[in-house]
Amino acid sequence: MSIDVTNLEVVKNAFFSVAEEMGAVLIRAAYSTNIKDRRDCSCAIYTKSGDLVAQAEHIPLHLGIMPYAVKAILGYCERESIELVPGDALLCNDPFITGSHTWDLMVVSPVFFDGEIIALVGNLAHHADIGEHKSHVASEALDEGIRVPPVKLVKAGVFDNEILSLVKHNVREEEIGRDLRAQIGANVRSIMRLKEMATKTGRTE
Repeated sequence: MSIDVTNLEVVKNAFFSVAEEMGAVLIRAAYSTNIKDRRDCSCAIYTKSGDLVAQAEHIPLHLGIMPYAVKAILGYCERESIELVPGDALLCNDPFITGSHTWDLMVVSPVFFDGEIIALVGNLAHHADIGEHKSHVASEALDEGIRVPPVKLVKAGVFDNEILSLVKHNVREEEIGRDLRAQIGANVRSIMRLKEMATKTGRTE
């Protein structure tokens, strides 16, 4: 696909449309009031190296930190030799990686096309509880609830119920499992749309 002004505008708006649809799926599929009604969540698309491509009009604070969080997650995966394959979805809420508080759980997925990663998609949602001390008086990060480093909640398209069980056993709210599935579903929808775009427009180097 040759890049001229017209094509660039079409592709740019297509990326924004995918990010907005991603957010609509997340909000519609979520169970908790915090996400479904308050819409305390954000969605975006990134290059394979973590640079921002497009983001939906969601929470400004989230959107400001997410590009740094995505790059930090990629850096963690490289250090820990975590290889991304089609169908993966990484879960992380470690504030020393995401730059946010522990209640913001981030789900990041690679987008593969012709056997290569061409992009990343990610969403961040504020969960009502993450197992923190209810006095809200914290002297260290561990007082604020369970910290999850980048782990594969979905491995090659297979949901890891053991990871989910570990998280749920440290959290009081039952909705967290359903909300996490909504976050994964939002990524799946955006991956589908981006593959459709890649098929239609082709790739440029």
